[in-house]
Amino acid sequence: MGFDLTVDVSDDSAEGPPSAAEVLGGRDSIPPTALFDRTFLREHTSFRTFGEMVRASPSSASSPAELGAVPGGEWDAFAAETTAFEDWEAMVAAARERWFARQFGL
Repeated sequence: MGFDLTVDVSDDSAEGPPSAAEVLGGRDSIPPTALFDRTFLREHTSFRTFGEMVRASPSSASSPAELGAVPGGEWDAFAAETTAFEDWEAMVAAARERWFARQFGL
């Protein structure tokens, strides 16, 4: 299991709500520190920052940039033990939903 936080930006319709590309501001992914900001972490974990969460994990990663090398099962177990979520995928899904809701002002 990887840490793919990319969002499909292929639907750039001119009418209706802003496209994913417009919301992402030209980026093709959302930085982990934007998804897992202090408010999200305070509400769902005991960590103050995402970097703190990464450093507290049993993995060898010492920063969010090193997460790609962490085995997914290791993070699932860590997320289940230290967050309000059953696994890493549930945490990412909740963070993405919250991030997009903020971008759209919902």
